[in-house]
Amino acid sequence: MSHSHSVTDDPKQVVGIALLAATVGAVVATLFAPKSGTETRQAIRTRAQEAKARMKNSKTDMEQRASEAKDYVKDSVKSVDADDVATTVKRARRTIEKSDDKAADK
Repeated sequence: MSHSHSVTDDPKQVVGIALLAATVGAVVATLFAPKSGTETRQAIRTRAQEAKARMKNSKTDMEQRASEAKDYVKDSVKSVDADDVATTVKRARRTIEKSDDKAADK
């Protein structure tokens, strides 16, 4: 079975690409705006600081989501009953064996 992966499979890459695109767009727009060199450098500095703040906020948000997901998985695992898992595995094994037997009979 083949799995194709795209950039959109990884939220970190999506956020990174979006921030990079926004930053590049802002810098290009700033460079082509009719301003003095001092004003242009200040505008670039301001936009870079804004981009840095957005990236920090995105990182914090992703860390929070990851922490919540980790807690959810931990809580889910705690509620798993080993006997239920063993029973489910036995049923699955029997089903597979039955299908193997049927395939061998054909």
